[in-house]
Amino acid sequence: MPEKEINGLDTDERETLSRGVGNQRSALLKTILLTGLLVGTLDGAAAVASFLLHTGGNPTRIFVYIASGVFGRDAFTAGNSMMWWGLAFHYFIATSWTALFFLMHQRCEFLSKNRVWNGIGYGFAIWLVMNLVVLPLSNVPALHRDPARVVEGVVILIGMVGLPVSFISSKYYGRTNVKNRH
Repeated sequence: MPEKEINGLDTDERETLSRGVGNQRSALLKTILLTGLLVGTLDGAAAVASFLLHTGGNPTRIFVYIASGVFGRDAFTAGNSMMWWGLAFHYFIATSWTALFFLMHQRCEFLSKNRVWNGIGYGFAIWLVMNLVVLPLSNVPALHRDPARVVEGVVILIGMVGLPVSFISSKYYGRTNVKNRH
């Protein structure tokens, strides 16, 4: 005698469907985390290269500066632990931007149309939000905005975050053939 049917599915079919959804969520989470790690590394490496090129100083200062967003000016005198906090915050921010794009990609049909323009737009949007909203609301000391460095920062975010996230999310959603866009 067949198991009781609910919504036209027997117990075995419901369990199989449930496992498939769980596997799909697990694959999505893994892809987001790995992509966040990748773009965090690319962006961090570009920031270090830029810092070395322009100042010749110790690049750990980049991550101490990031930590100062939470810890304020104390980050600059608190020792090496602040560099690690800054590095953790950097990867958290990169992964958060990655997750946001993946979630938007799932819900916004236009994001599957042109990976290049979407990556450029997303990198520019990240720069705008970070520099005009997040940083002013944080505890970081204000920086002088040299126009050439602003352009360099935008280009880094486009090339190291926006484009890779756009291409990887397009590949992920193309591979999983997700049809349930909202």
